Amino acid sequence: MTANNFNPSLKSPEKSSSAKSKRWRLKIFLCGILTGAVLLTGIYMGRNDIFPLMNTRSEYMIGIFSGSSPLQMYPVDKINPVVTAGMVTDVKADFVADPFMIREGGKWYMFFEILESTQHKGIIGLAVSEDGLEWRYDRVVLEEPFHLSYPMVFRHNGEILMIPESHEDYSVSIYKTENFPYQWKKYRTVLEGDFVDPTVIHHENNWYMFVSDRNDMLHLFWTEDIYGDWQRHPESPIVKRDSEHARPGGRVINHNNKYLIRFTQNCKPSYGWDVRAFIISELTPQTYKEETFAGNPVIKGSGVTSDWNGLRMHQFDAHQIDENLWIAAADGVGRWREFGIGVFGSKTSKSIGPQFTFRSPYKKRQ
Repeated sequence: MTANNFNPSLKSPEKSSSAKSKRWRLKIFLCGILTGAVLLTGIYMGRNDIFPLMNTRSEYMIGIFSGSSPLQMYPVDKINPVVTAGMVTDVKADFVADPFMIREGGKWYMFFEILESTQHKGIIGLAVSEDGLEWRYDRVVLEEPFHLSYPMVFRHNGEILMIPESHEDYSVSIYKTENFPYQWKKYRTVLEGDFVDPTVIHHENNWYMFVSDRNDMLHLFWTEDIYGDWQRHPESPIVKRDSEHARPGGRVINHNNKYLIRFTQNCKPSYGWDVRAFIISELTPQTYKEETFAGNPVIKGSGVTSDWNGLRMHQFDAHQIDENLWIAAADGVGRWREFGIGVFGSKTSKSIGPQFTFRSPYKKRQ
């Protein structure tokens, strides 16, 4: 090698390879630190549902219970949940809740609230079943400019009627249909007020309605004619300042013509914690008496957080199908984590930006 060919900036191949290796190790280390920081941030913030990398999600779903009595019901194995938001095909749904069933023409029909994602408003959906166990989502059957939920369906003089909750309209109204189970239309407003979960029962030639205007108060109205003028019961409010026993949690049942059972959603320590029963021993236009069922709660969350009903259950609709056999639809909510990549999220789990979920415990049922 001559002096003219000597370049002091040139390094030996061994030293150059070693330097590159160190740079790559540093890059990999820094990438690992960054990835770990992002994941930890996602896990921490995901608990508050504000960062979808590790999103903690809760969603109301509907399951089927059965038992020998409406006071002794258990979830049917291996089929629940039977209706989920993922089954809703005609609108984007955040959750489904408040199921009410009725049997007509050899089929079961379930009406329930769908919380529609875009407007964040309740509308009424329908699912259909041949046996009460396997359910197929049908469609949205009732929508108003205001929020609807708790679609109580029942029979009266050969007709099937519906009274949904419509407190945003400051009203309680009866809906009719000439093409069951579709095309529901408001027939008459029977009460005005900010009432939730209106629940009616026909008893000894009179109609009675239980409604709440807040979680710790229960009001009672009555009438001889369901389409007529409703009067406030002299004992109303029948529950005062008691969030465990006030807000309606499902249909009132006439059990073997012996006594009435009123169901309530326990709102302590929080909204819709479990469902409790009360035995009505006296109900007339002048008097009201009830006793707490000793076996409360009738239904509650499973206690396994990731179950469809792991945290809470807040509504219950039971029907007798044989001498010692009852079936019921009930809603529940659990909580689980979904791992994904996203840009935006919200505390109501409504996506407002790109989000790709890698795991969900409750897939769409066909």
